[in-house]
Amino acid sequence: MAPWHRTAAFIWSTLAFLLYFGYTSAADPEHTINYFNNAPTRLFFFDDTTNVIYHDAIFGDIHVSQDEGKTWKRADDIPFGEAAMFIEHPFDNRVAFVLTNSYTHYRTDDRGKTWRTFEVPELVAYVQNPLSFHSD
Repeated sequence: MAPWHRTAAFIWSTLAFLLYFGYTSAADPEHTINYFNNAPTRLFFFDDTTNVIYHDAIFGDIHVSQDEGKTWKRADDIPFGEAAMFIEHPFDNRVAFVLTNSYTHYRTDDRGKTWRTFEVPELVAYVQNPLSFHSD
């Protein structure tokens, strides 16, 4: 390869390198600090979305973030202190359940934006898997 070809190849590769890293450095990650009264029992991230659920087992509340945890809002459809357990659906990443110590429980079909009630005839059994799911 002639010397001028090597020089041109070096210049083009250097330019491509600088453009690539100049572009990726513009996408620096953002972070925020949020404070809660209690440490989360668990944080649940819905797959392939920015939605996150935080279950405060001490106060029995569910908090929802629609922006990867930058801001949080208590789930207004669930009364204060009612959330005993949080269970995600293993086959549908839009669905999750909040079980309570009563006959009324809550379900979301939109990754925590809204919660609707459902009733069962018996109280929840505190076992490892209180709900059973099918893939259909």
